[in-house]
Amino acid sequence: MTTAITEAFSSGGLLPINTDLGIQLESGNTFLPRIMLMQATSKAVQEQKAGSGTYQLVERDNVTDLGKEVHIIPIGYRATAMDTSEEGKVKSCHDVKDPEFARIQAKSAEANSGCFFGPEYLCWIPHLERYATFLMGSATMRNESGNLTALLKGAKAATLKCKLIKGKKNAWWGPVITPCSAELKLFDVAEARHQQEMFNAAKSNVQAPDGGAMVKAEETSGRE
Repeated sequence: MTTAITEAFSSGGLLPINTDLGIQLESGNTFLPRIMLMQATSKAVQEQKAGSGTYQLVERDNVTDLGKEVHIIPIGYRATAMDTSEEGKVKSCHDVKDPEFARIQAKSAEANSGCFFGPEYLCWIPHLERYATFLMGSATMRNESGNLTALLKGAKAATLKCKLIKGKKNAWWGPVITPCSAELKLFDVAEARHQQEMFNAAKSNVQAPDGGAMVKAEETSGRE
């Protein structure tokens, strides 16, 4: 499997991976579904659509259960700052030099701000044969993101797992990223490159579709 992924990159079929996103980890706008790690406070959990401590594929008001472990193949990443503070709207920025990115990043330090920043990955989910994004935008997520970046740069598949993290006042679920050795269904290289191009060309300061298009990131990405 690793050889096949490596060949897809080295042959020129897939775009090369950038080496630096330009963020400190402490012409397309096609909205792909998002992989999210559910918390006890997640809307989908409270509505009994999903279980706490599970990964879900979120698309508008629909959630698809991915389980406590999910195999993915990361094929790209970008810097993302996301503001979900306004009800029903999600604003994203991908330019680290944009003042809006800096505003969202600074505001993310405030409790319950609804603002997040970090690396966002373009992923292929083999068993669903679908593409999705995965934002690692909280402190907990960013702390683990280096493991996914390393697998991406090494042209390797990943397994997303999770663990319960206990703080002084509460507990929340955090991600655990490990290499995947399972045999997975590979993506179509031409389609994967098309997805990469749209992902890389996404404009900043855009709003996701309204009507519950995206579950608020603070409900799913880890509290700390």
